[in-house]
Amino acid sequence: MLDFFSCKWRDFKEYTSHLPIVIFYMYLWKNNRALLFKTTFVSYLLPLLLEISPWFLSPRKAGSILRLHRIKLTHNMTTKKPFSPERTFEYFYLTIIHAFIYCLVVHLRSRVISFQMFS
Repeated sequence: MLDFFSCKWRDFKEYTSHLPIVIFYMYLWKNNRALLFKTTFVSYLLPLLLEISPWFLSPRKAGSILRLHRIKLTHNMTTKKPFSPERTFEYFYLTIIHAFIYCLVVHLRSRVISFQMFS
């Protein structure tokens, strides 16, 4: 019975060792560990952290709240309700937060990609 599991593990290890992503990460492990950790952080850990973070740190959550505020503002304008400076300020504030988070994530990804290209 132990031989059965070791045989399966051996097959799995042989199969995964020839995958391009595994070859790439093994190359980074041998040649540039700092870049490997940066790549792992930006590609896997950062999206996970952003998804479990509160709304003001998650671009997806901030974007959905921003979309709801835009719908409310548009609805108020089309139904000729009185102008609400508070909602406009909230929409402006959320737009700034969303743009900042999105630009930060794009900047981090582009930096890591440029490190990969030139190393």
